[in-house]
Amino acid sequence: MIVVLAIVLQLFSVKTDPSVFSMSDCRFRISDELLKPNANNWAKVTQLDAPTDITGHWEGTITRDEGSGKRTVFKMELDLTQKGKDITGISYVHAEGEKRIYSANMSLVGRINKNYLKYEEQKILNYDPIPDAEWCVKKCELRYAFLKGTTPTLEGIWEGKAGTTGSCIPGRIFLQKKPARV
Repeated sequence: MIVVLAIVLQLFSVKTDPSVFSMSDCRFRISDELLKPNANNWAKVTQLDAPTDITGHWEGTITRDEGSGKRTVFKMELDLTQKGKDITGISYVHAEGEKRIYSANMSLVGRINKNYLKYEEQKILNYDPIPDAEWCVKKCELRYAFLKGTTPTLEGIWEGKAGTTGSCIPGRIFLQKKPARV
């Protein structure tokens, strides 16, 4: 039975290392399938042997898992600076309310190892109070991917803590790199 399992794993090229993320009680696999827009591009996913420079402006969404109340999808931006494997920057989260958009900015530090970025927000720098809610300070684990002819992406998971309510409901992040601002 072990031989059969080994052959099946070899046939399907199952990998067990860095595509599996873990954060506290949360474990899931980010599959290369999520990173390719179609079957013809699968071989073009960049697997980085050395750290890439992810310096720049990133935009996309941050979500919370089901059961999280009225807001589950938020706009997110990152301004990142990379020096070697070290990352610093600012994260911006925007929550749409009934009459306005609420925003918060957090400082962050992290490290990139090959195509995996881990960062933690250090503190809230600036924020709009949201009625009946608090901002989460997050820990994030993201995977960098670049398909030739497309925009680089960061995708992964997050968990966090809020001031008085404790743990935040975790979720996912999807960001695309934007052209440099002039």
